[in-house]
Amino acid sequence: MIQCVVFDLDGTLINTLEDLTDAANDVLKEYGYPTHDVDAIQAMVGHGGFALMKLALPEGKNSDLETKNAFEKFKSSYEKRMTNKTKPYEGIKKLLTELKNRDIPIAVHTNKPQFAATEIVRYLFSEFSFVDVIGYRSEETKKPNPHFTLEIANKAGVDPQNCLFVGDSFPDYETGKNAGMKVVLVTWGFRNRKHLAQKKDAILIDHPIDLLAFL
Repeated sequence: MIQCVVFDLDGTLINTLEDLTDAANDVLKEYGYPTHDVDAIQAMVGHGGFALMKLALPEGKNSDLETKNAFEKFKSSYEKRMTNKTKPYEGIKKLLTELKNRDIPIAVHTNKPQFAATEIVRYLFSEFSFVDVIGYRSEETKKPNPHFTLEIANKAGVDPQNCLFVGDSFPDYETGKNAGMKVVLVTWGFRNRKHLAQKKDAILIDHPIDLLAFL
């Protein structure tokens, strides 16, 4: 029986692509580098902002030091615009309301910077209570490391095997599996069904409300 649901954020609960693209391109423009469209940025996201900027920077200009400096600029730009165009996917609030009505605790574990994760959840989902909102803390502890995922289960007082991890990427799949949780991947996010289906044992859903069938 599922007693807690842990969600990824970007590409799962919310569509952040336009704001992420604008913030990344702000940095690239400042350096005089070529910019990227939304589709290109979509292929780069999923592993955190540092990884995003490493991919967005031109080859030969993305050493760890150069990426670190660009990432700091990215965070500053993103902080100013992170709720400009970002919004929940259609059907997400209906799903969260149903989980609330069933008294099923919910939480967020994302590779998004902590400040951004906290602020966006507060801004877009103020009517819901979350056990915790865990964002990026370090390269060592980011997903698919299950450390903070297990911490969420412990905080909720739930055995990990009775938790559901919901995401839209292979790192999400691996995080849930590493934590000993059941995993559901969503096809409305940053990776399509064909890509996600490479994980032969993955449970895929096409609409938020479909998640209720796995509780």
